[in-house]
Amino acid sequence: MLRDYESLDLFYLGTQKEGDGETPLLYKNARFTTHAAILGMTGSGKTGLGIGILEEAVLDDIPLLVIDPKGDMGNLALAFKGLDPEAMEPWMDAGEAESRGISTLELAREKAALWKNGLERSGQGLDRLARFADKAEITIYTPGSSAGVGVNVLGSFAAPPPEILDDADTFAALLHASVTGLLSLIGEDDADDGTDPAYLLLANLLRHAWLQGNDLDMAGLIGAIVQPPFSRLGLLDLETIYPQKERLKLAMKLNGIVASPTFAAWTRGEPLDVGRMLYTPEGKARTAIFYLAHLNDEQRMFFVTMLLGRLVEWMRTQSGSSRLRALLYMDEVFGYFPPSKNTPAKASMMLLLKQARAFGVGVVLSTQNPADLDYRALSNIGTWFIGRLQTERDRDKVLQGIGGDAAQKKELDEMIANLPGRTFVLRSAKEDRPVLFSTRWVLSYLKGPLSKEDIRRLKKAEPPTEMPAQPVKARRKPEAQTAVKPPLALGIEEAFLDTSPPSRPAHFSPALLAEVSYRFFNAARGIDLPQTLTLFLDIDGSEALEWEAAETLDAVPPLQKSAKEAGGFSPLPGWLTKLRTPSALEKALKNHIYAVKTLELLRCPSLGLDAAAAQTREAFGARIRAELDRRFDEKAAQLEERYAKKERTLRDRYRRLEAKLEKEKADVSDAATDSLLGFGMALFDLFSGSSRVRTSASRTLRKGKRAFDERADVAAVEAQMEALEKRMVLLEEEYAQKREALREKYSPANHPVQTRLLKPRKSDISVDRLLLLWQA
Repeated sequence: MLRDYESLDLFYLGTQKEGDGETPLLYKNARFTTHAAILGMTGSGKTGLGIGILEEAVLDDIPLLVIDPKGDMGNLALAFKGLDPEAMEPWMDAGEAESRGISTLELAREKAALWKNGLERSGQGLDRLARFADKAEITIYTPGSSAGVGVNVLGSFAAPPPEILDDADTFAALLHASVTGLLSLIGEDDADDGTDPAYLLLANLLRHAWLQGNDLDMAGLIGAIVQPPFSRLGLLDLETIYPQKERLKLAMKLNGIVASPTFAAWTRGEPLDVGRMLYTPEGKARTAIFYLAHLNDEQRMFFVTMLLGRLVEWMRTQSGSSRLRALLYMDEVFGYFPPSKNTPAKASMMLLLKQARAFGVGVVLSTQNPADLDYRALSNIGTWFIGRLQTERDRDKVLQGIGGDAAQKKELDEMIANLPGRTFVLRSAKEDRPVLFSTRWVLSYLKGPLSKEDIRRLKKAEPPTEMPAQPVKARRKPEAQTAVKPPLALGIEEAFLDTSPPSRPAHFSPALLAEVSYRFFNAARGIDLPQTLTLFLDIDGSEALEWEAAETLDAVPPLQKSAKEAGGFSPLPGWLTKLRTPSALEKALKNHIYAVKTLELLRCPSLGLDAAAAQTREAFGARIRAELDRRFDEKAAQLEERYAKKERTLRDRYRRLEAKLEKEKADVSDAATDSLLGFGMALFDLFSGSSRVRTSASRTLRKGKRAFDERADVAAVEAQMEALEKRMVLLEEEYAQKREALREKYSPANHPVQTRLLKPRKSDISVDRLLLLWQA
């Protein structure tokens, strides 16, 4: 029933009544760019409808960001090919099995049979389930926890790309999301962004760093609060607006987060990079589920605010699109976007609802209570799924938000007054009348809300990284330390790094510290990318210079010019004492940089696209996907126009035949009546002995022949109509096949990325600083 529609960008949502039977409800996925709301009380079937929508998006290769405060949406990851009971058994409710006196495997067999029957009744088969399982690339993120994949939210407030810095509105929105999210984490989510000193200071600190292209971590941000890099906020002196004593209180609150044992979990994992979470490097769509059930209210608000801010940032770097490029789904929005309060997350969500359509980004919000949504948000939603509601007041709120005249509201109110479970009213801004439908059977197994233990079981074990075997050079055991620093004939700078306790003698060992500059240059690609690097190499006991073993430092640590008087020193390695000039060290370092430092140049030859300098594979993959979408949309529109013209021609012919058929049927009726009357008159003349018998009989025969001919004409018209119906079916199938061929042609899998490595020129490598570091 559904196979012909799989390639037509349609979501199969359920079934609707039509006459005495049911027909599938197929909804254009592009309509989700005008956003959607799912409303319904507990037991109405909201979760099933939401998961069904997300499954359709996966089948249509649409990437997803799913915010899951309760843990229900993780059920998307429970798709079992073939509905194998043994694979399903670990997800059975042991309590249910025990209460019924059966094993969990027997319960799994029952559930598998139930799911198979449900799929078949809704016109879906195991092949559709298998296709969904193959396409679904689902990652469950657990910010602040190691149960799933971690998210590095607090590790760095990364500077946005130049496109965002140049867009004043988006830059301001990102600043607002970052600052209000951070303040919500310390319980200050009511900060007035116009006058609140904490808000103003944090916003200006981030702005100052980002405009210079610098990322800020929590340590740097706390330090900047105490000693800001500026002395004024606007026209007023900083000390007047926010004295140091008050700034120190803010710094202490943020430091309390850093000092918390749970802080490390917020800095480990993948960066909050929306592009990487939506697409693989090859351009394949991903599903990112953010499980938040383990967090408290402040932590949830903080994360949602940060995520929405980064989504706005990603969105504004994309080209415009009329097709559905990505979908944000949020389950249970209670408390996030209320009409009576400006929460930290609200500004970014309102921006998405107003602007996301132009970029092909859709938003779906689910809630039990329509009062959870700001009335301004309701006016930006084009699709409504309304299930059973708790009170008449809830229905009135929905009717007010949807709009329409009194008759439309009355019709809609009557439809939603007594809805059974798993039944919804679909109200679309694109349709004149609401549609009543029952949701389809979902492909995923609905276990119920997932726990952290469930998330751990779902988490895919990452294979250990295999490092190539490298010969390890044995280091000689350091000789006994001396109280006097060993002499060095080599004329380079020396410095000290003493981190030992003040009450204990310091024992110093030698290391090399180097600051290097180099650049990647390619005139043909327009690449000129300067780079800097700080290297630390421990040479205590080394038998040779091994720059390959050096560590990369983010910055040069604070150094001292002298050592403690009571300190001891390890001897210098013999190879270093023999050197008279630093040229050998510098030459070896330059050779090392030339050998190991490369810039990955990405190119998609089939599209003629080159990645920008330092553009990540994920970002370039998203750019390729956007270009493929653009070309597909262009060709698909041409194809649709061509076949729509053919369809109009056939339908016009069909309507003319319908009119002709009505006329022929009327002629048959008239001819049959005339023939019957003529036959009666002929019989009358026969029995009356009239002289008109022969004439009447002849006329009657002619009328009978005309009636026969008219019936033959009806049959001929009906045959032509039947042939046209078959042609229209074949035309639809041909269109679907050609559209699927277009989709395949513009699939990222058919447009591979080539990689070329660019090395820095040796003439562009310079050693800016080289010193012997005595560390303790």
